[in-house]
Amino acid sequence: MLLNLFNMIKQSPVVRDSAWNVGGHLASRAIMPLISILVARLLDPGEYGAYAVAMALLVFLEMLKDVGLSQSVIVDHGEEDLFSLHFTVQLVMSLALFAGLLAVSPWMADFISMPLLASILPLLSISLLLSSLEMPLVTQFMKENRYRHLCFRQIVPTVAYGLVALVLAYMGHGIFSLVWGRLTGQAVSVVLLVCCHRAPRFLWHSGALVRLLRLARHLLIQQLSGYLVLQADSLVVAKQLGGPNVGAYRMGHQLTVLVPNAIMPQVQQVTFSAMAARKNDIDYLGDLYNRFVLLAGIFSLVFAVLVVVTAPWIIPLVMGAQWAGIVPIVQALSLTIPTANIVVLNNDLSKVLGFSHVYSYYSIIRAAVTIGAVFAASFFSLEATVIAWVLVALLSNAANEVLFRIKQDSIPRRRAKVFLFAIAWAWAALILPNIWS
Repeated sequence: MLLNLFNMIKQSPVVRDSAWNVGGHLASRAIMPLISILVARLLDPGEYGAYAVAMALLVFLEMLKDVGLSQSVIVDHGEEDLFSLHFTVQLVMSLALFAGLLAVSPWMADFISMPLLASILPLLSISLLLSSLEMPLVTQFMKENRYRHLCFRQIVPTVAYGLVALVLAYMGHGIFSLVWGRLTGQAVSVVLLVCCHRAPRFLWHSGALVRLLRLARHLLIQQLSGYLVLQADSLVVAKQLGGPNVGAYRMGHQLTVLVPNAIMPQVQQVTFSAMAARKNDIDYLGDLYNRFVLLAGIFSLVFAVLVVVTAPWIIPLVMGAQWAGIVPIVQALSLTIPTANIVVLNNDLSKVLGFSHVYSYYSIIRAAVTIGAVFAASFFSLEATVIAWVLVALLSNAANEVLFRIKQDSIPRRRAKVFLFAIAWAWAALILPNIWS
């Protein structure tokens, strides 16, 4: 039975594409942590906090620029030149947001009391212009299942980013080394993608855009809600607890998801593309979904245990003594990874089965509860803030699964999934009360 399962997985185009996608991401992730760690060893949490706030703002603007079109273009199978339409929309939005970010940078620096933002944000705004071409090309490559090209597109720009960031860091440019490294890597990515694909043209097709936006509006709501959960909390912590605390908080999040984000989103991305291509084959959807859940659940549980056990000695050794305070933050945040990865495909499958609007409403509620809990807890301490985030995440992941079961009966519940969920909850209940004791 195990041999048949192995042969079936080996022959699957989803696995092959996932291997290219994961391989490229793993290679880039093998370089990125090293760069971040080497640069972070030269910075204090306050400096890194300013960069984290700047990136949180940039991520928000990137989502507004995309307006949810990237995934809706993959799902849609219209005859129009969606690639050029996607590029045109991205370019118009990026120019508007670029000008807006330049105008509000001084105000944001004063509001959050981080003068460094006034220098960082204008530079990072260039990233919006670069991604107006980069993201339509990436989306088109994904739609065409050209994951081998995307693999090299992830590796080469990361090397360029690393070289620039490390040279500038050791020359004493501090956090600006990460800013210029990011811009260099993104520019290299654009060049590589353009060399492997026809150039887009300016195109406006109102009918196709309206059709895409019907799905995109729900995706945008979900993305913005996810942003509130995963990024906007940094702005709350920065305003309430100051730069050093937001630096520790953001670095804790970054280290916690470093390994899972190097693997799981890439497999999820390929799985979603495969589901969209065969959305009428319910047996295929169910088989693919359950295989993903089983592999994701086992991997995430093992990873969460390793983080709790090894973080106390690995983080000070690798990051330096100034970052030792983030050990309990990383341990606590790792407890949410198993349940998050077990249910992560529910949202994607809802797009394929036609009830994605339900997850839009769910994501709004989750975002509101998360930000409310983080804001209330931030009046007490960073420890209370982290605990609040973890508890809301665990409850939200459970609610995600309940909602998925209520809205569809095409994908049967497997006992393995229930078992994995129960173990993940038991592990979190055992560890969380003892982390800061």
